[in-house]
Amino acid sequence: MGNTKGAKPLTVKELETAKALSALGKSYRQIGLELDRSDKTIKRALTKTPEVIQEVKELKKEVADLYGDLAQRILESINDETIKEAKLRDRVISAGVCTDKQRLIIGESTQNISMHVSVLAQAEELESMRRGTQGKNALES
Repeated sequence: MGNTKGAKPLTVKELETAKALSALGKSYRQIGLELDRSDKTIKRALTKTPEVIQEVKELKKEVADLYGDLAQRILESINDETIKEAKLRDRVISAGVCTDKQRLIIGESTQNISMHVSVLAQAEELESMRRGTQGKNALES
């Protein structure tokens, strides 16, 4: 891609694509690779005017709102039955994520990673032991 001093500005279609990809969290480099353009050209196009900057912000908010709505639907679909059907590992991971979210909301640190890893390891060990016990019970029957 080389020298960008003489680089042509993005076409309208390229700019729209770049704005959308930026709103999805893609880096200037990733967008440049996708559009076969320099990351410097992409950055210049996306930061050139307050209007473009505002459009990207609005698109990011729309994407964030979509993910928020999806998360809400998923949460609303969870009930005692779906929790019981989930594998132990999934339940432990979900509990850890919920704990992190709770701690974030009340302003507490979420850096207690060793506790989560330890709990997950213990849960996997319990699950393994449970499977071993079920296998013995099946053989004894």
